[in-house]
Amino acid sequence: MNQATNALVFDRKKILSMLAAHQNNIDKKAINALFSSVRLKSDAETFTISSMDGERFLEHKTQEKMQKCDMYLPGFSFYELLRKSNDETFEIIEEEKNYTIKIGHGEFKFSKFSNKNWPEWVDAYGETIELDAHEFNNSLKLVRWAASNDEARPFLNGVCIDAQESLNMCATDGLRLALKTMPNKTQVRNAWIMGRKSINDLVKLLDEAKGTIKLNLGKNACIEFKTETASAVWKTLLIAGKFPQYQKIIPTSSVAKLSIDTKDFIDVIERMMIFANTNQPIITLLLGAQCSILAESALSSGTHDLECTYQGPEMKISFNARLLLEMLNNISGKITFEINNPHSPVLINGEIKDATFILAPVKRD
Repeated sequence: MNQATNALVFDRKKILSMLAAHQNNIDKKAINALFSSVRLKSDAETFTISSMDGERFLEHKTQEKMQKCDMYLPGFSFYELLRKSNDETFEIIEEEKNYTIKIGHGEFKFSKFSNKNWPEWVDAYGETIELDAHEFNNSLKLVRWAASNDEARPFLNGVCIDAQESLNMCATDGLRLALKTMPNKTQVRNAWIMGRKSINDLVKLLDEAKGTIKLNLGKNACIEFKTETASAVWKTLLIAGKFPQYQKIIPTSSVAKLSIDTKDFIDVIERMMIFANTNQPIITLLLGAQCSILAESALSSGTHDLECTYQGPEMKISFNARLLLEMLNNISGKITFEINNPHSPVLINGEIKDATFILAPVKRD
């Protein structure tokens, strides 16, 4: 970024890479224009781009010597303008009522509006944990799908970050549970719940993060990380409430074990769902000397033999095929089902280190 005589000159690709991260953080339909805007600010030594939607805050900061400025531009339109241009640089000129952007052979104007209502984010953090960005991000991806969509139980609508002897990431909707454990090298002992939408936004941001991140937790959450082009800070509100005692749900013993290749199992389940009830696709595992899958509806039925290893008594156990598939799509390699009986939660382990999955069977007569 360079300072022109009467304009601020920016590197288009650099600004575009930062703006891309803010697209999930702006509310394109917000009544308050500030929540659909990005803020560009310079104090002559540092340059920042920030955005806020009322629940989340994101800031990218770079060390840039440039003219002081503080402007608000429509986040989506500004991003699209830069994305659909090919020029290396662009200019922003502040006028009495408008901001004029000159890029290539075009000149574009955005109306200025008052920034007096830009809300201040309340920082309230009591604990800090430093983590490898890649490892933490992969852990969140591994469990987030198990969070509930039921708004009546908001404490299940996200991922619990539980700092005990280990750092546990857990999500559950009451029917399935996903748990990933990481080392906890701190003395922090507490638990927080981060909402599903915030988790989905965070994993996209951390895809670009490098090295170590700082996870600051308290009333809200704040994550500090670095990308190739900037230092970044992301903040979000946390969900109030007490997460279930998930450790008590994890089975500690079993009477039967089924081992099978994940990809082969997925292929068979998808084929058998053709014959299951569309509204509630139930499949039944027939376990014994020869294992197979049964699926049936009012108009059709089918069975398919399984290539697997089974140890235990003969048993029939049923699952919701959609829930089972969603779980299996997050596991690879060989998996083992540890089963107590057809009505108890089943423990599922794969080849991912320190990861545990649980699925409740469907009770059938």
